[in-house]
Amino acid sequence: MTIVEHWLAPNELISRLKLERGTRAVVLETEPGYYGKHVHGEVGTPVADSLESVQPESCHLIVLADVIHQAPDRRSLLDHAKRLLAEGGRLVVVARYPEENRLAMKEVLCALEQACWTLHKLHEDWKEGFVMVLEPTDESVQS
Repeated sequence: MTIVEHWLAPNELISRLKLERGTRAVVLETEPGYYGKHVHGEVGTPVADSLESVQPESCHLIVLADVIHQAPDRRSLLDHAKRLLAEGGRLVVVARYPEENRLAMKEVLCALEQACWTLHKLHEDWKEGFVMVLEPTDESVQS
């Protein structure tokens, strides 16, 4: 088993997200449990570790931690995530800066915008990585 060295501690991620008790969340991550168990402790509800286990429009938060670069079809992943979010739900992308097989921040943002996501907040560490908080774009206003 490969241990991933994370640049962002779970408590730092949680403080950036300002989670509330009762939030229904999905956390997809390269090292299962690294962020998920801490999100669970903060929100007090079970945290799913798979998009397939979540009902449409039932989730408040989806965290993709160092996984967007591994998705064989990013657009399908992002479209599926959008269908799962309840109104007002957020997508959070946590990623390290480029290494082998990793996308640069601008590439990630471009892919997200093409999949109709709007950047709400960006937390960036110039040396390590970034956290993007996104909301679905109202597709009726797309040009």
